[in-house]
Amino acid sequence: MRIENYIKDLLYRYDCVIVPGLGAFVVKFENAKINSSTNTLFPPRRKLVFNGQLKSDDVLLVNYISQKEYLDLEDAKKYLASYVEDLYQVLQIERSFHLKGLGEIQLTEEDQLTFAPSEKHNFHKASFGLSPFQISALQLQTAATEKADIQLQTPVAKTPKKPYLKYAALLIIAVLAGSFGAYLIDQEKQHKHQESLAKKAEEKIQQEIQSANFFISTPLPTIEIELKNKQTDDLSQLNYHVIAGAFRNKKNAEKKIKQLQDLDYQARYLGKNNYNLHQVAYQSFAQRSEALHLLKKVRATHQKSAWLFVGSLTHNSDLNK
Repeated sequence: MRIENYIKDLLYRYDCVIVPGLGAFVVKFENAKINSSTNTLFPPRRKLVFNGQLKSDDVLLVNYISQKEYLDLEDAKKYLASYVEDLYQVLQIERSFHLKGLGEIQLTEEDQLTFAPSEKHNFHKASFGLSPFQISALQLQTAATEKADIQLQTPVAKTPKKPYLKYAALLIIAVLAGSFGAYLIDQEKQHKHQESLAKKAEEKIQQEIQSANFFISTPLPTIEIELKNKQTDDLSQLNYHVIAGAFRNKKNAEKKIKQLQDLDYQARYLGKNNYNLHQVAYQSFAQRSEALHLLKKVRATHQKSAWLFVGSLTHNSDLNK
C-alpha cells in the first residue's frame, strides 16, 4: 500500500517514523565491515528495527500523508487509522503480514508484535547503489622452472620482452589501491558523523520511552449522560460496529452471523474491507457510547478479540450480493 512507501520515504531522511496505534520504525547506523571467511565487504548501512512501545503520534507521518494525498490533517489521521485497523484485522487472522520494502510483522500468541526487517534495503543515503562485494585474494603463482639443457652450439641472442605491460599492471594495481584507501578514509569520516547522529537519536528515543504516557486507543468515558433516542432504521447513521471477525470465505461469514443471531445479537454483514475479507458485526450503532458498552460486554463474556470499527454502512453491506 502507499502507506508503506511513505514510511520508506521518511526513513531515508529521519531516524524514527511512528505509526500511531502500531509502533515506531527506527533506523540504526552500522559501520562498514568485512567478513574474513568469505572476503566480503559490506558497505555502511542504517539497519531497520521496530519498537512497539512508541505509539504516540508525532504527526511526522500524518503530515507527509496530508501532503501526498492532498488531505487535511484530520482526514490524513483517519486515513492512517483505517490502515492500522485493517492491518490488525489481517494479523488477527493470518498472524503475519509483509510490509513491502520494510519487512515482516507478526502477531504472537500473546498478542505481541514482532518484526523481521528486510535485508534488501539500506536506508543510508551515502551507500545508495552499493551492495556487498567480494574481494579476490591475491594468489602468487610460482612459475615452473625448467632445467636448461646445456647446448654446445653458439647461443642465439634472445630479444628481451618489453616491460611496459608489467608497468601498466603495476600502475592499475596502484590506482585501485589508492581508490580503495580513499574510500575507506571517506567511510571512516562518514561513520563518525553518522555515529554521532545515531547516538543523539537513540538518546531522544529513550527519553520518549521513559516519559511517554500510553493510553487505551478508545478509552471509556468516566461519566456520560446521554438521552437515548429510538433505534434508527437509517443505515447511513449506523457508523459504529462491534466486529466479530473478518473471513476470506463468505460462507463462513454467513455461519458466524447465524451463530450470533441465535445468541440474540443483532448481527449483520458489513461487506468487504480493504483486504477483501468479509466483515461480520455483533451489532451496529448510531451512538459510539452504545457500541463501546457492547464491546466491553462482548470482550468480558464472549470474545476477547472483538474490536470497534467506525464507518458508514452502504448498499454493499448486503449478504445476498
